Amino acid sequence: MQITSVTELLEQYFLRRMLADKSRQNYEMVVRVFTRDVADNIDELDEETLLAWRDSVLKRATGITFNNYLRHLRAIFNYGLKRQWVDSNPFSIIEPAPRQSRKPKTLTSSQYNKAIAFVEKSGTSHPSWFWVAVIEFIATTGARGRQVVELQWRDIDFDRATIRFRTEGSKTQREWFIPLPDSIGETLYQWYFSMGVYKNPALLRTQVFNVTLHSKRFFGREMTINQLNDFFSRLSRNIGFSIGCRRLRHTLATRLANSTSNSEGYLFALRDLLGHTDIRTTQIYVGGNVERIRKMMNDSGICSSYSKRVKFYGVDMRQ
Repeated sequence: MQITSVTELLEQYFLRRMLADKSRQNYEMVVRVFTRDVADNIDELDEETLLAWRDSVLKRATGITFNNYLRHLRAIFNYGLKRQWVDSNPFSIIEPAPRQSRKPKTLTSSQYNKAIAFVEKSGTSHPSWFWVAVIEFIATTGARGRQVVELQWRDIDFDRATIRFRTEGSKTQREWFIPLPDSIGETLYQWYFSMGVYKNPALLRTQVFNVTLHSKRFFGREMTINQLNDFFSRLSRNIGFSIGCRRLRHTLATRLANSTSNSEGYLFALRDLLGHTDIRTTQIYVGGNVERIRKMMNDSGICSSYSKRVKFYGVDMRQ
């Protein structure tokens, strides 16, 4: 079989590869941008054309963005070359943009406290106790947004005080365990009993964070990543600065990496906490076990001084 278009090559790639929904969306976005900017016909993709495209992308976006495009396009063409669908990979000779080293954007303690206070007192984030818990969970665990909505009660072991991040919510398609921080652990333990999860095994496979159970303002049977992102978008507009899953995650990682009490070995524990597969990814913030990570989190003071304890006021909060 000979494939003549980038779009068809992507379709065949999807047909044979088992990819997460997020990964598929990324590939679709890259191909959509490329075919819009350049061409869909593979015969039109020579070196000069691709170099001109690289220059045009770098004029409107960062090198990180271009390199992301390049990685995805190289991947589908390498696969096509392996299957003998195409004669060559024109992207293999295109050099990536220089790697830019930027410090992750973080929140100050005062910004964090301002966000918590606004959610609790403004009356615009309903139910406030739920959203405060969401913020604290991300701030103390470094969970990604997808991991928040994928977290189920079966993933929390209160006896061992651990959280399991399953492959369904993992950016790297892997599973790992982290400690359950004391502050948010107490809140979730109250929810576990108040919602009757402890006596109903069927509830173990339900979401821990599901705003649709507690407010009529949200529709659906489960909370979605879009509902989570929309909450942070509204909150950011109201408080005058950006806050979201990524910024909370970066804030935790930066505080931990720069804690004066942390030794060199903590970098590897931090890697395990964040679920990185490459230590170089973790190093932008400056193989452990659960207890070492727990010591790192407790030593940093994240659970006590940085976060605020949340109380659960009841399950049926519909108004």
